[in-house]
Amino acid sequence: MKVERSAAETKAHLVQVMAEMLRDIDVADVRVNDLSKRAEVSVPTIYYHFRSLDDLIILAIGQLLERFTRLFDPHIEEMNRGVRDEDVERFRAGLEGYLALSWSRELNEEVHRLAPQVIVYRRLRPELLEMRRLQSGFIEKISSTLSSGVQKGWLAPDTHVNSFVVHHLSMVFAQALFYHPAFGALSCVEWRDGVGHLMLTTDADSLEALPVQ
Repeated sequence: MKVERSAAETKAHLVQVMAEMLRDIDVADVRVNDLSKRAEVSVPTIYYHFRSLDDLIILAIGQLLERFTRLFDPHIEEMNRGVRDEDVERFRAGLEGYLALSWSRELNEEVHRLAPQVIVYRRLRPELLEMRRLQSGFIEKISSTLSSGVQKGWLAPDTHVNSFVVHHLSMVFAQALFYHPAFGALSCVEWRDGVGHLMLTTDADSLEALPVQ
């Protein structure tokens, strides 16, 4: 049965269907006829809403990036609730959950799927600022939350929050090329006398010193 949609709904539907396609197949294998069948929309309708298939792909990749960052939201919100409620245990649970997710197989698989699409995004539209805005917004959200923990005295006062966040996320994304689960978590928090110390385990002098599971 044909579904009646407004122009805005049709455009959003096409972006969503394209995003789902990109979770299953490589960008190079995307065909407009396949999209037409999946979305149950004619090819002329697709080109009515988008000047090119690349324009649609860019929006779909942007949607996938936003979905990726939202995976961390429950843990960030848990930390923020801890700050609002003066609940250090809730903050600790949120921080440990955030780090555990970062080095989970679930996230590793998401990074592997997403990394090639980020490369395509940059190749197709190097001049666009949307990805930079998404990245900076994501980093600012995490940094602000961790900084609140420092102000509360729950994280060590000498914590370089921005440096840790950038290095941590860089390693999370670098796992698409180099990371193997056998290395274990490449960042962690150590609690000493009730105060958290954010650690990058890659400070080790050699690969042999890295934690191995």
